[in-house]
Amino acid sequence: TKLEIEPWIYASIFIFTTLSILLLVGLYFLYPGCYHPWPSPHNTLQHLYSYLTSLCRVHHKNWVNSSSSTTVGVLPESKSRIAFE
Repeated sequence: TKLEIEPWIYASIFIFTTLSILLLVGLYFLYPGCYHPWPSPHNTLQHLYSYLTSLCRVHHKNWVNSSSSTTVGVLPESKSRIAFE
């Protein structure tokens, strides 16, 4: 049974590694911050980090704005519900 199982394990590991390498290469080429084809990993990570933080800031700002407009009607109701329960 061992001889039947092992090739599948090796094949799955090989497929996983090739897919991850392809994904990394695709990220290198498709990421908008990469102006030259082979940037250093540190710069790419910095670009990715700043991009993600800016996305989070925009999302947080939108969430705060949308929640502050409905806070007057929603918050007291939810507080009373929590206190009641």
